[in-house]
Amino acid sequence: QSLLNTISEGFTGETNPKTLYFIEKAVNRVAEAKEIISDLLDYELYSQNQPTTQEEFDIVVLVNSLVNRYASRAAEEDISLLADLPLHSKLVVSGDRRGLEHALRNIIENAIKYTPEQGKVTITLNASETEKVCQINVIDTGYGIPENERETIFDPFYRSMKHKSNISGTGLGLPIAKRVITNHNGTITVTSQENKGTTFSITLPYTKLTKIEKQAVERKKVIIIGSQKFDSGRSC
Repeated sequence: QSLLNTISEGFTGETNPKTLYFIEKAVNRVAEAKEIISDLLDYELYSQNQPTTQEEFDIVVLVNSLVNRYASRAAEEDISLLADLPLHSKLVVSGDRRGLEHALRNIIENAIKYTPEQGKVTITLNASETEKVCQINVIDTGYGIPENERETIFDPFYRSMKHKSNISGTGLGLPIAKRVITNHNGTITVTSQENKGTTFSITLPYTKLTKIEKQAVERKKVIIIGSQKFDSGRSC
């Protein structure tokens, strides 16, 4: 890819348009191959029946960091991003932090990818003290998933027939996410309506829930529209 880029960017001299066209096509194919190889390695890594590492971490901090990371990506796509997180709580989960980050990243990227311009993606996190589980929801107002495809979206390499020709992907993002979540004794479910949106709901057990003093931090909702951030209100 580096050698092809050297030619396409003109560092080896002028290249005729026909040759340049094929070089650029080859560069795109190499990029797709790299993505497939990376996803295949991750899929194999998370095929184990337990987390690859064991550590304790705050899932609230992890989800909040992903919201901040994807704020600019959503803005570039002209998508509003809404986050509703219990920032007044420390919610400790045991397992593979990197693996769960990868799984959540795949689901958020999927939501943004399949949401058209001026749509909305909402990420919420709640905890049930009685059941000792937390639930993360990633809700989009995208194209939705046809009913006959919902049972197969977690199958390796599966791509929606409706969008596979115009939206890139390897078909491994959601299978990787499901394997990671299952390895953490969690579950992932999906509900969807065509042309109205999709909700991915992830349930994970937690080991500790600690309330942070209200004076230190408050629960808040933030909507990111374009390149500006608006505080939509706070409640304890």
